Amino acid sequence: MRGKPLSQKKPFSTHLVGAHVSIAGGIQNAFARGLQIGATAIQIFLKNASQWKARPYDVRTIESFQQNWKSSGITFVGAHDSYLINLAASDPVIHRRSVEALCDELDRAEQLGLRYLVVHPGYQESKCATPSTSS
Repeated sequence: MRGKPLSQKKPFSTHLVGAHVSIAGGIQNAFARGLQIGATAIQIFLKNASQWKARPYDVRTIESFQQNWKSSGITFVGAHDSYLINLAASDPVIHRRSVEALCDELDRAEQLGLRYLVVHPGYQESKCATPSTSS
C-alpha cells in the first residue's frame, strides 16, 4: 500500500501553510494579513528590516499583538531579523551595530512571545587579493 487513502488523511488545514506578511501600520496587523490569505502560519519582521533602530514596543502594541494572535487561529509565528545584520563584518562599527541589532531582535521576539527567529549571520569580506593577469 502506498500510504493512507485520502479519506483517512488529516485535512489540509492541520498543516502549517503561510507566508511572510507585512507589518505595515503596526506589528499587530500581521494576523489580519495572514487570515486574508488563509494562512495557518506567518513570518514577520519585528521592525523595519532596512533600519538599524526602531522605537521600543509599547505595552498596548504587545497586548494587541498577543490578542490578535490568540483570536486569529494562526498556530505558528516566526520572525525574521534585519537584513542589515552582519555578525561576520570585519568593520568594527558594522560588527558592533550588528550585535546590538541582533540583541534588539531577540528582545523583541521575547516580548511578543515568539520562539523562532530566522537569522542570517552575514559574511566576511574577502581580504584575498584578486588574481591578476601578467603578460
